[in-house]
Formats: sequence, structure tokens, C-alpha cells
Amino acid sequence: MFITHESCKEAFMNHFKKDADKLKRRGVPDENIRKYMESIYDGLNRQVFNTPIDLFIEDRIYQRHQELHPYQFHSLYANVMEGADAVTRKETIKRDIMNSDL
Repeated sequence: MFITHESCKEAFMNHFKKDADKLKRRGVPDENIRKYMESIYDGLNRQVFNTPIDLFIEDRIYQRHQELHPYQFHSLYANVMEGADAVTRKETIKRDIMNSDL
């Protein structure tokens, strides 16, 4: 069972305060930093909460539908690569941090 509450969010924000301060020194507005940090916190929580059911579903597909193995592999690989690209491409990261609509 996974739970989260405000003190977890505060601990997360405190843990990454140095990173937030670095963004502020680079000229990112406080509101954008807050939204960015909250979006990271919320995104990580969504992954933690959704991953167990996703693994259950992927295992069920794998066990019951051998003919789908190549498609399942391709889908999972594409998902991993998209996620890696989203967190490593400098243009995307800079745009997301500077965007006030995070």
C-alpha cells in the first residue's frame, strides 16, 4: 500500500531545495520553480501508484498471448525511450522549466 501526504511533499521539496535554488539563480521565476517541482513530485507518485497494476497487466498479456510478445516488447521499449528522452533532452527540460504553464 502506498500513501502520501503533505509532509512527504515538504520532505521532497526540502530534499531538492538546492536544485530549486540553482534554477532561481538562473533566472527561473519562483512560481515556475514551484510548479516544476510539484509536477516532478506528482509524476513520481503517479508512477509509484500505477506501476504495480501496469506490471500485472503486462505479465498477464505476456503469459496469455505469446503472439503479442514482439508488439509488447516494441511498446515497452518505445515507452522507456520516450521517458528517457523526456528527462534528458536539454531543449525539452529548459522549455518545461521556463514555461509558466507547467
